[in-house]
Amino acid sequence: MMKPKLSFWPIWLESRRKKHAQLGLKGVRFVEGLTVGSVTGVGREFTGFQNEITSGLEYAGARFYDPELGSFLTHDVRSQFASPYSYGGGDPVNWTDPDGDFFFSLLAIIFASAFASAAINTVVAAAQGLPLTAIGRAAIGGAIAGAAGAGIGIVATAAAIGVGTLAGTLSVSLQAAQQQLVGVAIRSAFSTTLADAAGQTAAAAGAPGPLVTAVSIVVGYAASYGFDQAWGNDLGGSITRDTSGQSGSNMCSNTTDHTNITMMAAEDAGFSRADANAITRGNLIRDQNLWNNQDHFDFLANETATNLREQARSVDWSLPDARSDFIKAVGGATHHIQDPFALGHTVPGTSALRGPVAAPLRFLIHNAVGGEITFRQASYDATLRYLREVHQGLPGIS
Repeated sequence: MMKPKLSFWPIWLESRRKKHAQLGLKGVRFVEGLTVGSVTGVGREFTGFQNEITSGLEYAGARFYDPELGSFLTHDVRSQFASPYSYGGGDPVNWTDPDGDFFFSLLAIIFASAFASAAINTVVAAAQGLPLTAIGRAAIGGAIAGAAGAGIGIVATAAAIGVGTLAGTLSVSLQAAQQQLVGVAIRSAFSTTLADAAGQTAAAAGAPGPLVTAVSIVVGYAASYGFDQAWGNDLGGSITRDTSGQSGSNMCSNTTDHTNITMMAAEDAGFSRADANAITRGNLIRDQNLWNNQDHFDFLANETATNLREQARSVDWSLPDARSDFIKAVGGATHHIQDPFALGHTVPGTSALRGPVAAPLRFLIHNAVGGEITFRQASYDATLRYLREVHQGLPGIS
């Protein structure tokens, strides 16, 4: 079905509004800033949109979408594309738009990175007393570097997600992957801006070219790591809990993803608070040897999780330490189940870089493709499935 001409668009929208009124649908408004109120018969489509079954419209969060037309029903207030109603830039084969606002988020972050780097270069050049032409060139160079840094981070992470999915080390929805790319863009913009500032400062101080490059690289990776520690928990999305297996447990207040996800999944699977804490300790123990952590990446993470699951199944319950050995193995398995859902752990082949000597290379790969930005919902779901299996089918756990 062809999209109506723009001049007839308000008339067509009015006909859709009248149709909704005839159907008795409340809480649906065909205006900017659309909201959904008491709409019944809501399902989920492939892209994550809410499908209102009676009218056939889909709610994206920022706007309504009509699958018959293949476009949104209201103007894109961000003006991302030539058509204000366009879906995914007119390329639905290669892109989805989870909330009607996805492309703007990426473009805005890339622009902010370019602006910040340009501003830093301008200040450094002006402080050196350079002529206006040199200051202008420095600003342009900073803008290019900032935009390229954020863009490369997005492309590299998208490639890692795609390869990980094809290789079977990562299983997430397309919508979740796109949402994570926004977080990666923010992370890349942050590290690129600081790296550029450090390099420009070193150059202004008279450092030779190789040293300027080295300073930029070191600061960039340090900024990525610092970003994960300071703001990583703000990215990755919230978790919708399935509490059907628990009895009165509360949301845990721990800060790390491994701790949060393991505690929530263990309690939601029906474990007592004491057992959930013990499983979580078994999970966190797995991070103690960073110099030999190759089993936290790609295929080897999956293999290690399988081995620990088998170790838990094989516990001899006649031994005095059986319970603690069982809990430790179960906790360790949850850790390696969760690892492949962190972007920095998805790149196939990373686990081949083994031992303390290769630890710096694993660190560089980890930080180049998203670090600890995590698909939290998928990680929680996988952990919950395993812990429910444990709780329901194995002895020795209350």
